[in-house]
Amino acid sequence: MQYLFHLPYRKFSVSILCLLASCSCLFAQQASVLATVPDNAEVIITSNNSVGVTPFDLNQLPAGVTKIIVKKEGFEPVEIDLEPKPKKGYVFPGSVKSCSACLMDFTGNPFEPKMQSNATLRLQKKIKAHYGPQIGVAINTASLKLAPKAVLGNINGSEKRIDDKDINLVIGYPENITTQLLKPLEGTYLDATHLSASTKNEDNTKLYKPKIILSPIVNDLKFNLKGKLYRDYAGPALIEVTWNISTIADQNKLLASIPVKTAFYRTGNNYEIILHELLAKSERDLLENDTLYTYLQKLERQYLVSTKSKPQKISMPQKLTAASTREMLKSASGSVVTVENDEGFGSGVIISNDGYIITNHHVIKPALATKVILQNKAYTAEVISLNSDYDLALLKINAKELPALRLAVKNLAEPGDEVFAIGTPLNKNLGSTVTKGIISGFREINGVKFIQTDVSINSGNSGGPLLNEEGEIVGITTVKLAGRGVEGVGFCILSTEVLDMLNLKFY
Repeated sequence: MQYLFHLPYRKFSVSILCLLASCSCLFAQQASVLATVPDNAEVIITSNNSVGVTPFDLNQLPAGVTKIIVKKEGFEPVEIDLEPKPKKGYVFPGSVKSCSACLMDFTGNPFEPKMQSNATLRLQKKIKAHYGPQIGVAINTASLKLAPKAVLGNINGSEKRIDDKDINLVIGYPENITTQLLKPLEGTYLDATHLSASTKNEDNTKLYKPKIILSPIVNDLKFNLKGKLYRDYAGPALIEVTWNISTIADQNKLLASIPVKTAFYRTGNNYEIILHELLAKSERDLLENDTLYTYLQKLERQYLVSTKSKPQKISMPQKLTAASTREMLKSASGSVVTVENDEGFGSGVIISNDGYIITNHHVIKPALATKVILQNKAYTAEVISLNSDYDLALLKINAKELPALRLAVKNLAEPGDEVFAIGTPLNKNLGSTVTKGIISGFREINGVKFIQTDVSINSGNSGGPLLNEEGEIVGITTVKLAGRGVEGVGFCILSTEVLDMLNLKFY
């Protein structure tokens, strides 16, 4: 089923950074009144001194004031530098010297040489950094779907068509757009990477890869620019983009389309490639859709649920009983194994007396034989199920009456609770190493719920258990942050996620 989101149509939005005296001729009808969309924005001068709300007559500013800030709750503040007040008074936007983070709406067609227009400052919504957990997305390379001989506009009066030999030198190459489409998403609710980077995956584990793909399709492109050199090109430009949404399960299966129409006035002294700049602005407008986060979050969850393994019935081991924490850890260590193949090793934990073992997907190499080392004895392991999106694997060894640990079926843990990690860090001779720490918090990464802990974990701990004081498995050790100055930031997949996505049915 295809969903269609309609965003507010930005008919013609103009950056007033460029509206210096040399540009003011574009606006034949100008007044001293600063109007905004939405209105009732506060006009502030130095020291947070409010002088009124919009619509505001700039000629009412105190003498000598050449800088104002326009603020409204829920919108980005706009700083405007004005030219010194002329004898005939201010005009807007002709008196604007420079402006930060502002666009404009205006009547008329900016592609007509003699445009008659009244300009209105358009305030941009603040994009919430966190409606909730960030959602991972991969940005696909833009594609152009324009008519074969479409007229794109003109530069210094010279008509430019899509089939011109040098057109890519003018507008840029869509396949080269990478970082330009990531910058607008920084600090927002989307954790973005480029699709080409997200598909590089040596161990085929998808846990750390975004599940959702955004593919920009350019349906229309218009510009009317003047300038001696490329960096001097200034004038109105417009882009119509359809942002298609799919998942990594089937990139060609369209799940939603969001049309966005964006226009602005390109400034001089600008080294940005036209197409790159327009796409970045289109993406910024895309984020103003308040329903987008909810939809993407739902889509991410639906995708993850679809990866759930087939049901697996497993006998529930007895609950571990011990008179002290020391005794509990001594008993629990007997249920932790080393999982190895010809390329490396990790850890695992026995969850049933007849040999079912949980570890991480990235510890397993499906093409290679997997061995399990338990109390210095090697077993050949059968891979029962894999879930690369959760980085989980279920193994089985041919053995009975093994010591096993229970998975906590409810998340009753709280930040500050004491926890213990057991595994084989760094060297196979360090099996059953125990480290101690606390639960630092709970996080969600690409839709998967984790325990954050300061327990010391290292390479080789992956797949081992994180235990509470009762000896129950509350998490599976998976990843840690590493780097200069980084200590005690590890992540373990919640036991409830393990139960759900490996579809374990205990009896």
